[in-house]
Amino acid sequence: MKNMEIINQTYGENPQKAEWWRRLIGFSIDIIGYFILLWIVYYLIELLSIGYLIEDASIVFRYIYFYFFYIFYYVLFESLTNRTLGKIITGTIVINSLTFKKPSLGQIFGRSFSRLIPFDFISFISSKPRGWHDSIPNTMVTTIKSKHEFKTINKIDL
Repeated sequence: MKNMEIINQTYGENPQKAEWWRRLIGFSIDIIGYFILLWIVYYLIELLSIGYLIEDASIVFRYIYFYFFYIFYYVLFESLTNRTLGKIITGTIVINSLTFKKPSLGQIFGRSFSRLIPFDFISFISSKPRGWHDSIPNTMVTTIKSKHEFKTINKIDL
């Protein structure tokens, strides 16, 4: 059996929060990516000739479908890479705001569900802007310039 390493990465001693404009651009890109994913899934449903299920569905089912894929988009990308399409393009990454390491799956789910809070954007309008989807699960978005900026710590041989 090969030796495998679990690498726990941290982003420096005191990472800075990403600028508001990077976050806004990243969010805009993510919304476009989300709608593309939603369209692809809908198209696949049509190809399977079960599109009538969505067309005949109640408005409640349509909202559930819409929000399920909204959460799925963020959980899928952030759990695998700490980044969504928008974060990759803007050079940002999600980290645990307490340890400066990769957030747990629970934190990622917390971020994703917290985005559904109506008026989440209002939480950015303050002297210390921080979205509820960051403050509730104790995460933050920071800027990375390259993968080399990450420090590798806590190597564990299995």
